[in-house]
Amino acid sequence: MNEAMTMQLLGGVFGIVGVLAMIAGSVTARKTKRFLARASTARGTVVHLVMRSSTDSADGTVSYAYHPIIKFTAQTGEDIEFESSSGSNPPMYALGQPVEILYDPQDPYRAKIHSFFDLWLATAIMLGIGGIFAIVGFGLVLFQRG
Repeated sequence: MNEAMTMQLLGGVFGIVGVLAMIAGSVTARKTKRFLARASTARGTVVHLVMRSSTDSADGTVSYAYHPIIKFTAQTGEDIEFESSSGSNPPMYALGQPVEILYDPQDPYRAKIHSFFDLWLATAIMLGIGGIFAIVGFGLVLFQRG
């Protein structure tokens, strides 16, 4: 296989991965929009920070992130506690800090902190990386043909 064919193949793979990432980003964006359309708001309070660890499969490095546990009262009067799916190090929230919550009134345990980070970060990453991969990949294919 010559260099031009290798670059076209590599470009095609990058382009396809990019398109798939953009499709995944679009799906998560639609899910978030549907959640926002039916969500109710509440004021919550950070009642605990849970430290979660993850290990890098490539080099075994362990990293830690602090996920806030938030307590709020749903429209039904029920007190709800949930753990945010996103965490950070250092912690993004402090114990006792008030936060605005969005939650599904049909299932108040499906709740999120009302922030770009919790609602849109995964979508933005998938769309951004997908777009870059698609542009670079299909650019390689077109450049090798021209």
